[in-house]
Amino acid sequence: MPSRIGKEEGLVVHTRPWSRITPRTCLWPLTGTLIATFGLSIGLTFRSDRHCYAGTCGEWLFPLQARLHVVVWYVWLSVTMTFLAIRAFHPQMQKTLARPIFHRKLPVIKRNLTVGACLMISWILALYAVIVGIWWHRLRDYFVDRSTAGGIQHGGTTLAAVALTGHWCDVTMGMALIPISRHSALASFFQLSVSTTLTLHMLSAYTLFVLVIIHALLYVSWLSFINSLAEQAKTILPVLNPTYLYHETWPGNDSSLGVWRASLIFTGLFAVIVMLAIAITTLPQLRRKHFNLFYFTHLFSVLMVIVICLHASTMFYCTAPGLAMWCLDWSMRLRELKTVLPGSISTFGKGWYM
Repeated sequence: MPSRIGKEEGLVVHTRPWSRITPRTCLWPLTGTLIATFGLSIGLTFRSDRHCYAGTCGEWLFPLQARLHVVVWYVWLSVTMTFLAIRAFHPQMQKTLARPIFHRKLPVIKRNLTVGACLMISWILALYAVIVGIWWHRLRDYFVDRSTAGGIQHGGTTLAAVALTGHWCDVTMGMALIPISRHSALASFFQLSVSTTLTLHMLSAYTLFVLVIIHALLYVSWLSFINSLAEQAKTILPVLNPTYLYHETWPGNDSSLGVWRASLIFTGLFAVIVMLAIAITTLPQLRRKHFNLFYFTHLFSVLMVIVICLHASTMFYCTAPGLAMWCLDWSMRLRELKTVLPGSISTFGKGWYM
């Protein structure tokens, strides 16, 4: 390890080259992480058709749609990461994307609407549109046919909308989990500022909260309708988990699997409560005065992610990349903590140094 000796005071400063974040130290591990999580997710869609760990598994009834859902999400994420990597090595591209469209800042977030922000919003809306194309017709046909076959003329389309908004929540949760911090190794490699990553996190998290509320309200509206019908109707579409048949879930099925499927409503309710608490503590007036409350409430999101993955299997497939990137980001940051930074000490006399 090289060293430098101060001439005047005999000071020794040990240095070694700074381990920079390069494509070799960041891009390839990131690529490997995405490939590994994609392999795990697509593999589980074939395994979960027989052994499902979640309250509802779309691949049981809709295997093609569930696998397309996984493929589309990972393709979208890979294209996004590739674009950001290209941007990181082209300063002129960064300037173009950072160019504001309007000189006035947007309300609430207090930021300019840039070319890059417009592209990102359009890219996210395109993802939502593709998910509609994958799921909507299949879900509507399934729930409407089941309802009409049991003599229920309404409510099937509402259930299809409940399921569709749930799949929107899948990918939005995946976006919200992309690592953000003041010392993120991934953000440093992509040359994204803390302000940019924080804004993306906030917008995706608030969008997730809105989608979850819509998801829950649609279910409540369907529940009020189904409860107004005769008791016999409730055996056609089980209240606790209408994805399955009555004899496949509790109370029509007393087995451990039937009881587990009935947990769908309770895992969803828990996630809504935690998200509501987090959303309230993010309000600027509360966050600034009680930051510790804001911080420790956020820690409950770890438990919430686990529970929500038990709510629906597709949620895990979409959150797996973000969780894996968090692990990758922390491992890179811990590795850099072991690096001795290059430094120098200058003397100003009378015991003063800089």
